[in-house]
Parts: sequence; C-alpha cells; structure tokens
Amino acid sequence: MNVSVVTERRTPAYSSLAAGELNGLVARALLTEARLTPKPGLVDIRNSGAHRDMDLAAFERSTTAIAPWMEKFFIMGNNTAALAAENVLVMLRPLGMACENDMLQATNGVNTHRGAISLLAC
Repeated sequence: MNVSVVTERRTPAYSSLAAGELNGLVARALLTEARLTPKPGLVDIRNSGAHRDMDLAAFERSTTAIAPWMEKFFIMGNNTAALAAENVLVMLRPLGMACENDMLQATNGVNTHRGAISLLAC
C-alpha cells in the first residue's frame, strides 16, 4: 500500500484532539523534558551531562524537525486502526525513517530523539 494513501486526511473519526494540535503538544513535551533541570548525567539547561555529542540546542533543533511528523503518525493510526498491526508496521516504517532522517539532519547525525520517534509513531 502506498504510504501517501494512509497519511492523507480522511473523514475524521478523531477524539476531541485534532490531529494538528498534536504537533504542538509533542513539541512542548519534548522541550519540557529536555529543559528539565537538574538531570544528572543527562542533557539539561545547565550542561550536557555525560553526552559530549549533544547539547540543549541539538534537542531544540531536533524537536523542531520531528514535531511536524506527529500529525502524519496520528492520521496514519486513525486510517489504519482496523488493520492488523503487522500490516501497519510495514506502512509506518518509511514514515518513521523519514522522521528520523529529519532529526539526524537537524542534529548533524546525533540521535537525540530516536526513542521518542519510535514511541510516538506507534
């Protein structure tokens, strides 16, 4: 199945949360977590903890890059809710990889949010 088919809006069966609102909510959550201080050993406002390859600015750039993908994940989930999970995963993977690529481009190859992308895509 073509990925564009399942990422285009269809007649919504959404809850009270509009798909478009999700981008802002996810961005807010990711930035709140990154800025939470203190976090010994982790990136926060004060320092990079044990991470020499990342800093708060990298998390902020990453958040900006991946937030727009959340609406696409939401719409795909809505449009494929009746399908078997193994069928959806095949369709979801290219979308998740494109989101991950945007993160890596924004951070010069640093993995700031790969886990969050995997969690939020599913």
